[in-house]
Amino acid sequence: MNTPTRALALAVLIATAATGCAAGQNQPGTAASGASSTEQAPEVVKSGFTTKGGNINVLMSSDFQTLDPGNSNYVQTANVGQLYYRNLTMAKETAGQPPTIVPDLATDTGQVSKDGLTWTFTLQKGVKFEDGRPITSADVKYGIERTFAQDVYTQAPQELNAALDAGGYKGPYKDPSADLKAVETPDERTVVFHLKKPFAEFPALASRSNTSPVPKDKDTKLDYTNHPVSTGPYMVDSYSRGKSLKLVRNPNWDPSTDPNRTALPDTFSFTLSTSQATISQQLLANSDPNALTLDSNGALQTSDSAKLADAQVKDRVASGLLGCNDVLSLNTEKISDPDVRKAIALALDRQSILVQYGGRRFGELTQTPLNAKMRGYVAQDLEIDPTGKPKLEEAKKLLEGKNYPRPSPTGTPTTATPTRTRAP
Repeated sequence: MNTPTRALALAVLIATAATGCAAGQNQPGTAASGASSTEQAPEVVKSGFTTKGGNINVLMSSDFQTLDPGNSNYVQTANVGQLYYRNLTMAKETAGQPPTIVPDLATDTGQVSKDGLTWTFTLQKGVKFEDGRPITSADVKYGIERTFAQDVYTQAPQELNAALDAGGYKGPYKDPSADLKAVETPDERTVVFHLKKPFAEFPALASRSNTSPVPKDKDTKLDYTNHPVSTGPYMVDSYSRGKSLKLVRNPNWDPSTDPNRTALPDTFSFTLSTSQATISQQLLANSDPNALTLDSNGALQTSDSAKLADAQVKDRVASGLLGCNDVLSLNTEKISDPDVRKAIALALDRQSILVQYGGRRFGELTQTPLNAKMRGYVAQDLEIDPTGKPKLEEAKKLLEGKNYPRPSPTGTPTTATPTRTRAP
């Protein structure tokens, strides 16, 4: 095993509807070997619901890291962001199926040149910002330019940027005269990308929030998070950091240009300081039929997991494996010996870690940074136990006579970083 970063991969369910919990028949930590509740057919709450109107109350224990699409690698922002911003393309999710790339602001998923180095997108006619001004190719380009200013936007997504033949471009702030030549705008509706090398999956990169348009005269840098200018069906009505956020309908969103968003509720009201224990109790009790949460695992407390099987609860429980993995990556500079890295991988009790996530209702153990539902997945024959049991004796033998980092005084390892990977 030469890449021990593959030793821990938890495919985690991201809560997005109803109680925000995944339904299964097994209790946390007690699932039968070989069975996976997350591999069951997805459970969708009120499938086919088409009634418009009303308000959705979104209960959250903390504020968003940012609402700025150009400074976001956060799942929570991406989930709520689809309400107020649009990109050139979109990763459309359907329960029980891998996401598919579809046009969003663009008329199609892009046209590629014969040599594979140039991709051209055409904006739909009639797409507008919340203030009624037309969205132009220059707005798309400026949104991309902002994400090159990594000294300002430390969480700006970089996958698309890395594919572009951008030279040493550093964003629009330090040198306003500099031009991002890798993105051209020959007219108001055309965006042309020039790549370093051919990349057949570029339409997926165009679904990243880099391509969300930003009007240059509205760019307030880090303060843009307070009121990002909407291109989607909703816009920010009020936002009190750490307290509340309210989204209302965007009067200049044209549903004929956007078949991907149903936009049924009139408003979304977010409370940003509710304890997870309170969220769990309120959702289980159905004290507000219009409430949901974006908190991880639906804010469900481990002690409440069994209640998901109650007759009054199970019909309100949505489930299904989404395209996210949590991966524990080891610092290979501090832990340079591959045998030590392998020993750590073998010694991890992944079963206990999964219990802390809430059990098999909320994820499953995988053997690679990609889970089997992700495009590009290749099965790996690793020595770690696929059921998550630690192999302590094998780990001890590998550590004999080795020098390796010890935990910090708090007991927290200082040489590993948890990261999240997401399917495009």
